[in-house]
Amino acid sequence: MLHRQNIMLLIRLKPGYPQRILTGIRQYAIGFDHWIWQGVSPELKAVELINKRRPDGIIGTIRTPQIAQAIVRLKIPSVDVGGFLRNPPGGRVGADNIQVGAAAAEYFLNKQYRHFAFVGADNVYFSQQRYQGFAEVLQAHGHVVESLFVNAFHDFSSSQNQPVEWTGEIPKVRHWLKRLGHRQRPLAIFCSHDEYALAVLSTCRVLNLHVPDDIAVLGTDDNDLVCALANPPLSSVHYNVESIGYQAAKLLDQMLSGQVKRPQSLTVPPTAITVRESTDRLLISDSDVATAMRIIRSHINGRLRVTDIIHATNTSRRSLELKFKKHLGHGIHQEILRSRVELAKKLMRETDLPLKAISARAGFMDRNRMLLAFRAMTGMSPGVFRNQLGQVSSYTAELSGQRELQRDAIVNVATGSTARH
Repeated sequence: MLHRQNIMLLIRLKPGYPQRILTGIRQYAIGFDHWIWQGVSPELKAVELINKRRPDGIIGTIRTPQIAQAIVRLKIPSVDVGGFLRNPPGGRVGADNIQVGAAAAEYFLNKQYRHFAFVGADNVYFSQQRYQGFAEVLQAHGHVVESLFVNAFHDFSSSQNQPVEWTGEIPKVRHWLKRLGHRQRPLAIFCSHDEYALAVLSTCRVLNLHVPDDIAVLGTDDNDLVCALANPPLSSVHYNVESIGYQAAKLLDQMLSGQVKRPQSLTVPPTAITVRESTDRLLISDSDVATAMRIIRSHINGRLRVTDIIHATNTSRRSLELKFKKHLGHGIHQEILRSRVELAKKLMRETDLPLKAISARAGFMDRNRMLLAFRAMTGMSPGVFRNQLGQVSSYTAELSGQRELQRDAIVNVATGSTARH
């Protein structure tokens, strides 16, 4: 029988990032009856509770040096999943924040933006890293990055869709956006996380700046609730948050058992940009191509044909094909297929629908046609793509392995104990 261990979770019980972290922790710790959970909000008062309860191990958001020092004094294993501090005690599991910033930059470059900016917190390590990745890619392409840093971090909890700690910062954001002026529009703004992006959106509304035509806004963490309820809906960099929780629980387990004796830092790469209306702007100077692209986007899940687009734009097929190749580098039919494949990828990321249903929703005549188009556009099959979505930091692979062990145990009527990864 395993010795009981008190595990403290320094995680707020709220939707979004914390809930997804807890989901990953739960996935790893299924069947761990010897772990006794204690939930504590990661504020300064956590220091008192850590000293009083003296847990065997900690997983959570280590926000302050005071909390870090309390953990060090007790000499207990800990795994940070917040990324607030440059050097947290114990281990760390989190997003690959430099790659998150780089992915945001590459996304905006592919959208043909020429003016860029960043909004983040200058006293938070993950924000600093995201800025670094964003700026390095853009500067390598010869671009200047405007930036606004605030010495704050917050909960997105006010009734006016603004972070409560930004009470004195909103005027600064307003002044900053005004200062950038018309010569730097359209402006592509990358924010260190979704809540800051939401504050930028609300400031744009106050200034009558149109999103995405004047300002494109991209967040990070892809919090479905926050992003979908934003006005307009917020695009965001997506990475596997559940995998962070899973790997953090695994790392703590290894530290408690003595398998891991030195602190480790594990990262989860970004997997996609979830595109919503806040960045969905067509930067195409030719009016016929822009009209055709709007038609493709609005009818992508239907039986759209090239002839439908020709008739709608009132131009010749040859003329429009030449314009597409000039502005996009490929023809009309290829753009229809590309858009359908992108929709199929989105459905695979966000749903558990079978491939047959996805092919229908994405506008393909049948599953086989989707398979051919998907492989041509991505170099892989839809099945391989879907598997890769869950394999960052081996999260899905490990769960799959557990399921295989369970099936083998049932088939073979095994009597031995199952392994814990």
